[in-house]
Amino acid sequence: MIKRDKQTGQHINLYDSAEKAEPELDTNFELYEELLEGVEQQIPLTEQSSKEKTIKQLELALWGSEQSVWMWDRTNNNVELKFYVNASFEVFERVLEFDDITVDIHPDDADAFVIDWNNHVEGHTSELRTKFRFKLKSDYVWFEIRGKVSAFDDQGALTIIGTFTNISSIVSNQTKLNLMSEAFSKSKQPMLILSQNMVITEYNEAWIQQLDPNEQSLDSVSFAELVPLNKKDMEAMQSLGYCEKNTKLTIGDQDAIPVELLINQFESTDTLSQFYIVLVKDLTDTIETEKKLHNLATIDPVSLLPNRFELLNQLTILSEGSRAFFDIYYIDLSGVKEVSDALGHQSSDELIQNIAQGLSKELDDAYIISRWGGNEFIVSLNSVENESRNALILENIARIQSAIIDNAVVKSGQHFTVSSFIGVANYPQDASTADSLIRKADAALYFSKQATHANYSIYSKGMADEILNRIELLNDLRDAINNEELNFVLQGKYDQERKLIGAELLCRWISDKHGFVSPGVFIPLIEQYGMEYQLGILAIKSAMSYLQTLNKMGTKVPISVNISATQALDPQFIDTIKTLFEHQEVDASLLELEVTESVFINDSSNANKRLDDLKAMGLRISLDDFGTGYSSLSYLGQFNFDVVKIDRSFIIEIEKDEKAKKLFCAIMNICQALDLDVVVEGIETEKQFSILHNAGVNKFQGFLLGKPSAFEDFVEQNQIH
Repeated sequence: MIKRDKQTGQHINLYDSAEKAEPELDTNFELYEELLEGVEQQIPLTEQSSKEKTIKQLELALWGSEQSVWMWDRTNNNVELKFYVNASFEVFERVLEFDDITVDIHPDDADAFVIDWNNHVEGHTSELRTKFRFKLKSDYVWFEIRGKVSAFDDQGALTIIGTFTNISSIVSNQTKLNLMSEAFSKSKQPMLILSQNMVITEYNEAWIQQLDPNEQSLDSVSFAELVPLNKKDMEAMQSLGYCEKNTKLTIGDQDAIPVELLINQFESTDTLSQFYIVLVKDLTDTIETEKKLHNLATIDPVSLLPNRFELLNQLTILSEGSRAFFDIYYIDLSGVKEVSDALGHQSSDELIQNIAQGLSKELDDAYIISRWGGNEFIVSLNSVENESRNALILENIARIQSAIIDNAVVKSGQHFTVSSFIGVANYPQDASTADSLIRKADAALYFSKQATHANYSIYSKGMADEILNRIELLNDLRDAINNEELNFVLQGKYDQERKLIGAELLCRWISDKHGFVSPGVFIPLIEQYGMEYQLGILAIKSAMSYLQTLNKMGTKVPISVNISATQALDPQFIDTIKTLFEHQEVDASLLELEVTESVFINDSSNANKRLDDLKAMGLRISLDDFGTGYSSLSYLGQFNFDVVKIDRSFIIEIEKDEKAKKLFCAIMNICQALDLDVVVEGIETEKQFSILHNAGVNKFQGFLLGKPSAFEDFVEQNQIH
């Protein structure tokens, strides 16, 4: 079929590669879709190489089976086709209008195709699988397409992704006796030939290598001894000439093997006899891979408990029970951060694992035990609809606390003091949906943290609305971080000529629900609930992206990013930075990390080592908010900072207070004596700028010179082209 390529305008032969395709059974399109479209957010950066290897293997499988991939987009009604043409994964891509394709379907097949397509687009079928004859040049050729909706809205499918295969050699009944020839023996697909009464007469080398390494004799063995075929299967072969099914294959005393079968009936014109060709696909690896993908999507990798997404799914299923009545316990551990600070993330992860195992053992009657995230767990337990409910809740809380205390230990033999706050809510008494139920339990948890008499609370309608609002804000903030929905703006740094010499990355949150949320509101929440690590990684990734774009525009200015003391001291943070640099073309010297003196408070020697490791990677290290603590001068001597940022509090009174001016000049003299780069932030007036300039300052930051702006506005304001 000759069509015009919408991208190039050239006329192309659409199915050059498809016409050469041999029939295969397994398209792997579900796994291909999940890996390339859905699993990107689930695999940690440290597993990137394993992910890429898996994707390469799947693309090689597509190439080896001579199948091609397609994707339909409702917004433009276009079909994008991809042909994998060699083992180097060379890809030919074509974009065609859907209507241009449908007009060449055989008239006898067109109605069935439209019905199958519309049923899937409208959500009546979970999978699109249809066969039809398609006009190529002057002849019709049989094709099979398989697909699945990958995105949808209220109107139905938005996108469908799948595979298409030329199946002419399967549908066509013209294979004859050459199936017994060299092509049969050298096929990479395990194959059998059966007589008319379903007795095995031939099997190829691929059968032995893949399914029967012990080479058990199958001559004259009935196929029914290996695979059970029912009446429906036999009727399909009689009426359609073929049968497809997933089943179990048993050879001798081997364990049963999950397989996909395609049995085709053929008639030899030479011998006037019928026979069957059986193609077999071992599904063991496919099933195992799908299981691993399922675990990645539903299991928390640290605790090995169901994650938040699986919890919501299971709670939804649980709530659909005709007599569902249960309590959920929202648990927040206190003391895990201290373990992380003292022994590192690996030990705190081990602590989480031990507590998770303890909860599972103690609460073996729980419907669900899950890790909601961070130091938070959610457990659902049976409840009662009478005055005994409170007593049952107290009993369950005691069991939970006992499991936590008894298992708060790490391999080093150290036992840590880990306590918990617990919020309890009931379904359906307090909420009718899983998401709402968790929010009510979270509100009760928050209330328990404010109480002085107990470390648990049971949700009641009398709880203050502001608590619920705060919990809602916290949950939405957590979702915004997990979904990378925060915004990052830039504020410029300038020299005495007011020329741009750098920028600082600042976080902003504009929520669909809450509107613009002040950093003074959400940053303390991030710090209080241990989300600084995730925020820091997002900020660094954003800074790297901006640096790449600026570099392409011919501008190289360093961008600074604020990181917490916890991040700076964490060895895993350094490994993460290295991994990011491996996948980004960014000059490390253009990325500046700003830390406060709090990084030195608990362990100054370890802080120096971690900061040295970061500097060894080529990063610049800046001491932020200089002068706001009690020991800043000593820290200047302990570590060789590249930059010192003097806090705006030193210049607020510099215009009218002579003492403030002298103090600032003294600080400048110290920094200059130590050969430190100095940036003064918070410049708001021309008089401040003039005084600072006369005092020897040559790097400035503040509203006078440039306000925090979105990247596009920052580029325009600073005339970057």
